[in-house]
Amino acid sequence: MTLEGLMLMEIKSDSSFPAGQGGRRREEGGGGSCCIGALKKKRRNCAELTTRRLRKKFAQKMLRKARRKLTYEKAKPCQMYRTEIRMARMARRAANFSVPAEPTLASVIRIRGIDGASPRVRKGLQLVHLRRIFTGTFVQARPCELQDAQRGISKRDFAD
Repeated sequence: MTLEGLMLMEIKSDSSFPAGQGGRRREEGGGGSCCIGALKKKRRNCAELTTRRLRKKFAQKMLRKARRKLTYEKAKPCQMYRTEIRMARMARRAANFSVPAEPTLASVIRIRGIDGASPRVRKGLQLVHLRRIFTGTFVQARPCELQDAQRGISKRDFAD
């Protein structure tokens, strides 16, 4: 490229043109103010379109996320059921038994007094630290403790 070509490129890239001329020099037949308005309008429209597109993209992303979460929640029980079946089959293959998982904690709340209760029920309430009315505690869900709780419920006419 020649020296004149480089000089011409420098002049065109220079941003020191007078305002309202649209980037042209007066000698070239300037007066490009109509182009500036069109350019502003084009940029504004482009910015609006970009904003709309980004908002739509974000909304779709949030919708996908919500659907994925819902699908996961719906599939959870099926997965647990399949896991139990798989464990039972594996145990049978190995000539063992599979014991399904059970809850390990129970919440017990005392809502009645001990007037007229048998000594065994009173002792059961003492053992699980239910000394006052409207106190509650968590107990391990072992057969003996659940049996004590059932006995206390049925003695006080709360059985269904």
